[in-house]
Amino acid sequence: MSVRTQIVVILVALGLVLGSVSPTYAWKSKKADAWANQIKPLSSGHRKKIVSQITTKLIDHAFFAKNEELAHRVCIARLEVLSPEVGMTDVEFTDLVTNALIVKDYIMITNIEITLDMQKNDFKLMHYGDPLETRKKGVLAGADYYIMGSVRAYMEQIDEKKQQQVYKAELQVHNIRTNDLVFTTTYEYKRKGKNKSKFRKDR
Repeated sequence: MSVRTQIVVILVALGLVLGSVSPTYAWKSKKADAWANQIKPLSSGHRKKIVSQITTKLIDHAFFAKNEELAHRVCIARLEVLSPEVGMTDVEFTDLVTNALIVKDYIMITNIEITLDMQKNDFKLMHYGDPLETRKKGVLAGADYYIMGSVRAYMEQIDEKKQQQVYKAELQVHNIRTNDLVFTTTYEYKRKGKNKSKFRKDR
């Protein structure tokens, strides 16, 4: 075999090796990008922050400010977690909101569990029903309004290269007898999808 033939054989073999390796690296690169852009579950601290913000906005609404002398009697429906990426269950989200609202002077929650662990100051609901069930039981408990709501996570495109994670919480106050919507309040927590250091901090 001549030297020229040997060089040709080596080049062909090298091309085959590189051709088989390149797709692997391309696949790993795409997988890494997908990992960097996926929605990360919130830490306990960030979940509490979202609840604190949304409940504060609820209480600061003009609806409550107009009747400061008399607390509104409300009941709370099971609040929905619409995305598993939020990192908590419906009951956990509902409990966080309940415990944030129970300390407010303008609200009296009528479906609070009677048996409480006073050392933990951890309040629970008597039942975690949907809005319809909560309305029925709330009327019997003397409530005038009921609260329903949700929290979800999704990816929002900022521009061609950048994305951000959005966690959106919403609470609605309804008249318990007419089911009319009194008002809605929302809060959004955002994180840029390309910043891996932020992901690590939230874990």
